[in-house]
Amino acid sequence: MAAQDVRADVQAQAAAALRDGTAAKQRVLQRDRAALTETISTANAKRDAQLQAMYRDHLPANVKAAEQKPGTRILMFASMSMTRTDMHGMMEAALADPRVTIEFIGGPRDGGVGALMHWLNDIAQGMKERPAIAINPPDFEKYHVAEVPYAVVVRDGAAVARVGGVVSPKWIDSQLATRDGDLGTYGRMSSVIEENMTAYLADRVKHFDWSGYTQRAVAGFWRGLAMPSVPHASTSETYQIDPTITVTHDIRTPDGIVLARAGQKVNPLDTAPIAETLLVFDASDADERAFARHQVQLAAGKPIVAMSTTVPATAGDGWATWRAWQAEVGTHLFAYLPAMAKRLNLTGSPSIVRQEGRLLTVQQIALPRKEAP
Repeated sequence: MAAQDVRADVQAQAAAALRDGTAAKQRVLQRDRAALTETISTANAKRDAQLQAMYRDHLPANVKAAEQKPGTRILMFASMSMTRTDMHGMMEAALADPRVTIEFIGGPRDGGVGALMHWLNDIAQGMKERPAIAINPPDFEKYHVAEVPYAVVVRDGAAVARVGGVVSPKWIDSQLATRDGDLGTYGRMSSVIEENMTAYLADRVKHFDWSGYTQRAVAGFWRGLAMPSVPHASTSETYQIDPTITVTHDIRTPDGIVLARAGQKVNPLDTAPIAETLLVFDASDADERAFARHQVQLAAGKPIVAMSTTVPATAGDGWATWRAWQAEVGTHLFAYLPAMAKRLNLTGSPSIVRQEGRLLTVQQIALPRKEAP
């Protein structure tokens, strides 16, 4: 067969392999997309119920206790559209009658719940206590409340009466003595102006930038790592570390068996020997990466654990940088975190640590450095 025929045959095989690979990739993408679509659909179906449950779970303790207690409750629906006088009167009524809970649908679009609480605190000046107040959108939806003040009387979990424009529990009680149901509307009413917190959160969830959030979380991973300060070695030396510790107090198992007594000397290498060679270096430094790569090659398959005293700068793609360092060194790279630094207490990098008997031998190497121009 001629060389050009061989090349053509190879090219045809490569093209076929590429087509097969592309088709397989598309099948995987379609499968993953279908699975993701199903997951999102299921999540959306449960979202509203979860949001409703969230409000119930996070109601103030006194409000939740009142809901669970059999008997009569009076829900007074309010809004910042009410006059300060009416709002103050509702708060005083709620303080005087433990059956009353004041409910809001959410906070204003500008300022949110913080603005609502500031408004309420301003109105409540001079009051010794604060009444039971809850943000409870589900109740606004359940009782179809669009204008306030509005009161709903709930007895043993069922609504028995409702009235608009009234903030006096005593007046409500006087009417319930002879009638129930819709008691009518009295006094001033105003529209609810706050944003429905359930709808607000649902919209936030729907439009949340999950991709950007994930990318920011991944990129910011390195920012949270506290790395020990290990300078580049200025001198080469070899020394040994004795990891033996002295037990300061008796160590016992939960059933009372003594594992170690106070004053006893314990060498962790007796029970957890280190079979690997530890290679500690600054992976951000090209000279130390080259040194580490050479050590990995010399190990020729023998176990070696490479640890970097530095992590990538967070300004760029830290993970891409970390993978590039690993590829250059030729082995998996770990971070030389404070817990390990406390045990080894190395004074310079790069350093090679091996166990010899009951001691750790540290070989610290001062690499030749180019002088700065």
